[in-house]
Amino acid sequence: MAAMVLPVRATERVQASRAIAVRVIDLVGAPLTIRRRALEQAARLFARVDVTIVWDNSNRLTVPSKPFVVDLTLLDHGNDPLTTGRVLGSATPLPSVPAISVFYRDVQELAQTCGVPSEVLFGFVIAHELGHLLLGPHAHTGLGLMRPVWTRADVVNGVAQGQFRFSAAEGERIRRRLH
Repeated sequence: MAAMVLPVRATERVQASRAIAVRVIDLVGAPLTIRRRALEQAARLFARVDVTIVWDNSNRLTVPSKPFVVDLTLLDHGNDPLTTGRVLGSATPLPSVPAISVFYRDVQELAQTCGVPSEVLFGFVIAHELGHLLLGPHAHTGLGLMRPVWTRADVVNGVAQGQFRFSAAEGERIRRRLH
């Protein structure tokens, strides 16, 4: 999969000030269809707050004039019992290129346990971690997509039913951050 722009049509222009370019680095061999659907899911969550995500697996970005660039790495915890199954992702606001990591196998296991499609949960985790980079260090809220801990009920209802999203205030903060 080379560069993929979602949800923008080929004939539409991406407004660089409202675009996030995400370079995908897959270290676990996630199936292409699951990865593509997860990226589409995350893009839909950002589209609701008027932000376009450009996914790039080729390191050749296709949006004009300096969008916000993020590296997304799909990886495993390894055998670390302190984090395995407890942390689905992380965000690191590096000065050059901010980075997020998603622990793919843990996302798969939680999705299976809760009976939801793994690509859906995967997309919500990606959006949550991107939210950390754009909303700042105190991005967790009591409700919705930016909750610090997702219970089984959150995954079954909030994620699988599409109830989790960025609030209007979070959307405004994200757009301001991108300008």
